[in-house]
Amino acid sequence: MNCEPPTVANMLKASENYGLIYRQRNKLDARVNRVYLTAKGYVIKEPIEKVWRKQQFKLLDGMSSEELLFFKKLLKKRLRIYHKLSLFKKNVSMPIIF
Repeated sequence: MNCEPPTVANMLKASENYGLIYRQRNKLDARVNRVYLTAKGYVIKEPIEKVWRKQQFKLLDGMSSEELLFFKKLLKKRLRIYHKLSLFKKNVSMPIIF
């Protein structure tokens, strides 16, 4: 997800407070917590995925298959660069410039 641990912890806590998820500690390794959707979480899962797909379609609409492939390669390259830089410096800002 490329998020800092405190960010993930805050997102999980908020989702837990809304009753969307619950955490369960691993019985074999107490350091591990598994996160599961609650019934309420499952109810909103499909509508959220539908909105996500709609937004993705809007973003990619009108691009040819060659353009989509090129776009995907660019994003993967940026991600690799980000990961390399992250090893040396925390909170690196990576603006996308077109």
